[in-house]
Amino acid sequence: MADIEAMFMQIAIIPEDQSCLRFLWPIDQTIRQYQYTRLIFGARCSPATAIFVLQRTAQDFAPSQENIDLVNKSFYMDDFVHSFQSTEEAQLCVSDLKSTLQKGGFNLTKFVTNEPNALEMLESEHIESETEDHRVLGLLWNSSSDKIFLKKLSKIDQDASQYTLRKLLSLIACLFDPLGIRAPIVITLKIILQDTWKEGLTWDDLLSSSKRQQIQDWIDKYLESPQIQMPRSFSHLDISSGSNQLHVFCDASQLAYGAVIYIKTSDDKETSSNFVIGRAKVAPLKQISIPKFELQAAVLGCRLWQFVTQHLSVPIKETIFWSDTTAVLGCINSKEKLKTLIANRVQEIRNLTGTSCWRHLICKINPADHISRGILPEDVNSLWLSPPEFLKHPETNWNSFFAPHEATHSMQQTSALEPVLNIEKFSK
Repeated sequence: MADIEAMFMQIAIIPEDQSCLRFLWPIDQTIRQYQYTRLIFGARCSPATAIFVLQRTAQDFAPSQENIDLVNKSFYMDDFVHSFQSTEEAQLCVSDLKSTLQKGGFNLTKFVTNEPNALEMLESEHIESETEDHRVLGLLWNSSSDKIFLKKLSKIDQDASQYTLRKLLSLIACLFDPLGIRAPIVITLKIILQDTWKEGLTWDDLLSSSKRQQIQDWIDKYLESPQIQMPRSFSHLDISSGSNQLHVFCDASQLAYGAVIYIKTSDDKETSSNFVIGRAKVAPLKQISIPKFELQAAVLGCRLWQFVTQHLSVPIKETIFWSDTTAVLGCINSKEKLKTLIANRVQEIRNLTGTSCWRHLICKINPADHISRGILPEDVNSLWLSPPEFLKHPETNWNSFFAPHEATHSMQQTSALEPVLNIEKFSK
């Protein structure tokens, strides 16, 4: 990870456009008019302009297409974030990238890495060494332990006695979580927010005592829970070998639905798996049957998988999609004519994934079930960020985790929740 020093101030504005950046300044009881000659912070065009100039610099001066791709894909404003397979590869990239950007007037500095040897060729003033905890795209990363973790709540958010709709929404928004690390616990607050809308309260009306107590209980449990953290690296094994699998799990309930993706890496001796990303959404206010919610969860899983494969640089050999509802799997494989709502979603699933990669598992071992049911903050590390146990074993041993009597019991539970499970009734 690295930053570009004073990125905006390195970008000059052509004279004919400088008048767009004029401003008034009082001096000696008079008002003078000035205009900037450099790109400024705060203008709506500034981020797009800065990124364009940075990418144009790479096109003009980069020694290879690989360096151009690094600038185009691994920069977020002035932050460069990328992972490498070896120290030698990282050193070569740092040298080429730093030289390329200097030709455009950009100074790449504040380098941070979990492998100090990768930066031994740099001068000490170009290395960030003041702290081990660094903010990376909204998340916190410890360069020593090489783990991503989430910060605690601020003191102003810890007292729910005066919570209004506005403050509840602010609490949810401050729990920034692009990877869905907190998805199965934040969904509880989102359900409370949705339920509050039904009461017709305005933004600054005090929430009911029961709602405030629910929020306070959530805050207390969150503050008492251990630090939520996960490894930055997907695996300690060689992930460039192309033997990686993505496993996409989907589930839904009457209140929420979502999906989660894990990556599994294997070699001749061992297998490892890790959390990639998760998504949770509250169910729409318009009530529909559980199987239709399950189908919507499957669609969300497909879209999440498409997003991951577009941005993941790790080679993927195979993707397996999992659902604990046989009605969804039946619809995906059905050749019968389905109702419009169902047919549209089934068609999207087929277009993105096909039908052969979908499998059934029992509800008990479906990690996406934590989204639909919710879990305690203290269980996030063990139940959500830790992949299902069967992924830690070779595929030949998976059958032992799918006991027939458990599967039957799971289907009986699902049937009790929603009797419309067979394909014929589901499609009418």
